[in-house]
Amino acid sequence: MLRFPRLWPVMLVAVLCFLPWAAAARDPEVISIQEVEEGLLTSVLEAIPVERRLRGLTPEERLHGLAAEEVAAGLSEEQAARLRALLERKTTN
Repeated sequence: MLRFPRLWPVMLVAVLCFLPWAAAARDPEVISIQEVEEGLLTSVLEAIPVERRLRGLTPEERLHGLAAEEVAAGLSEEQAARLRALLERKTTN
């Protein structure tokens, strides 16, 4: 019996999500391999929960591209207080 990798459900979802995009193309024969790869990759990434995608990243990589307001909005009260204290110390020095 064939054994599928653990990601086969994700790949199936990706292909099913990708099919409407491919069908909407004006001329399916004109779709390049890069476009197919990009569409499949996007579909796979959209199917994976954000928490799972972020699991392997370092804290710096997780914060990359976020605005300061977005980072601050995710802080707990304790973390915000510690950040305020650090900023006050830095501005007084």
